[in-house]
Amino acid sequence: MKRILVVLAVAIGIVGAKAEQTDSVSVAYAAVWGEYVVPHIKQEYRGDSIQAAQYIDGIQAAMSLNPADEAYYEGVLEGFMIAGRIKQMKRMQIPVDEANFIAALKNIVAGEDCGFTRESADAYLSTYVSRNMRPDTVSTESQEAFLAKQRERKSVVVASSGLHFEVLSEGVGSTPQKTDRVTVKYVGRLASGDIFDSTDAPGSFDVNRVVAGFSEGLMM
Repeated sequence: MKRILVVLAVAIGIVGAKAEQTDSVSVAYAAVWGEYVVPHIKQEYRGDSIQAAQYIDGIQAAMSLNPADEAYYEGVLEGFMIAGRIKQMKRMQIPVDEANFIAALKNIVAGEDCGFTRESADAYLSTYVSRNMRPDTVSTESQEAFLAKQRERKSVVVASSGLHFEVLSEGVGSTPQKTDRVTVKYVGRLASGDIFDSTDAPGSFDVNRVVAGFSEGLMM
């Protein structure tokens, strides 16, 4: 009888250890995300407990999606990123009409020719910005002065392409390639310090679908 009780106790202990281990993994992963979620909620909702709860409800809802609805909600997620970038562009006095943007995007997805290639679109937008932004913000002289100042810093490395970069902390894992998809948080600033693009939350995109310097930096 004593032997049976000992066996049962050992068996119960094993089950309990597995449950504790599984729970610890979940809690640890929540702690990792909490490092982003808590500051984000404080910044965006300023201590509003109702909105904070709705934010968490949204995360929970995303985990319970019907697979048939995933494409729609992936579009919503991408839409938040695009909308954020359009807001930044408008702050820079770059006019983007949301309705025209969506209409053009639908045509592009349908395979229609919009009149731009990726390269010509980048060139057009770059030219538009340089012509319409304040001269002191994007002039060639101000850009070169900014780069020269960066080169004076010992921690800044200049690549053969001309890209200036600084390693703040070494990453881990394999280096992304052009065909890979990455998830990052970033802030894009002009030489003046003005923010022209940023992410509120980690965003995912293909390495080869961003501007050349950004793409090169991701593959270092």
